[in-house]
Amino acid sequence: TEAAAVFHRIGEAEAAIHGIDIEKIHFHEVGAMDSIVDIVGCCLAKHLLEVDEVVIRSLPAGHGTLTCAHGVYPNPAPATVRILEGFPVEAVDEPFELVTPTGAALIAEWRTGAAPMAGLRAVKSAYSFGQRSLAKRPNLLRATVLEASEDKTAKQCEVVVCNLDDMTPELIGELTQGLLKAGALDVTTQSVMMKKQRPGIQLEFLCVREQRDLLLDLLFRESSTFGVRYHSVERDVLERSFEKVPTAFGEVSIKLGYRHGACVSMAPEMDECVALANKAGVSVEKVYRAAWIAWEEKSR
Repeated sequence: TEAAAVFHRIGEAEAAIHGIDIEKIHFHEVGAMDSIVDIVGCCLAKHLLEVDEVVIRSLPAGHGTLTCAHGVYPNPAPATVRILEGFPVEAVDEPFELVTPTGAALIAEWRTGAAPMAGLRAVKSAYSFGQRSLAKRPNLLRATVLEASEDKTAKQCEVVVCNLDDMTPELIGELTQGLLKAGALDVTTQSVMMKKQRPGIQLEFLCVREQRDLLLDLLFRESSTFGVRYHSVERDVLERSFEKVPTAFGEVSIKLGYRHGACVSMAPEMDECVALANKAGVSVEKVYRAAWIAWEEKSR
């Protein structure tokens, strides 16, 4: 569970600080009942709210000293500093403990990014106020629940690019098909001239952010590249639906594209045209044209 993972994260930090095995760690303040309630309660609230991602830019770090079970220590507490290694921290001019080990462990366990993707809708905000009065900033925590559009077609995507100069065309072809089967939204290749005037192939694929790591695992396993470049992009796509039309060769699905409620694009499904053409012993173009004409007659 998430609560157990949070406690484990705190235990790892304490074990590292004391230089002992995690099994021998004795929780001090974090083992108190209020901390247990805080951790379990927060994880339960996140579950009940059905939160998929948690984004936060940075956490504030005060200065001065604080008193804990082992005496007086620099602020923030040693466990907090250990947990937040690699985490964005903002130094602020407040002589108080602004982030506790419990809070640090919760955020470190939950955080999936620094900022929400564009296009989200703010649903509700909540504020939690502390009892201590700070000198130069309000003592509060604000959380905002954001929801994605109901449109299931991804608009926020990532483009991943790499160069290949020592793979055969057959292997590149298998790689592109593997990426598509694994969830890539689109895969393209083009000829490029690489360093030392070596002809090569630039491979590029489009994916949603959640699929990137899975697709990168496949790319590194099945290709000879030693590195990739990726960046976030936005895209607009037509709303889509399918209708079947009868032809002399059999039914063919027509893919329709809509913008602002109006149909602006149509195309027969190529795989179905190929299958029907092979079955009838005719050209694919003949089946394709028959489907196109059938749709035009139906839509008059």
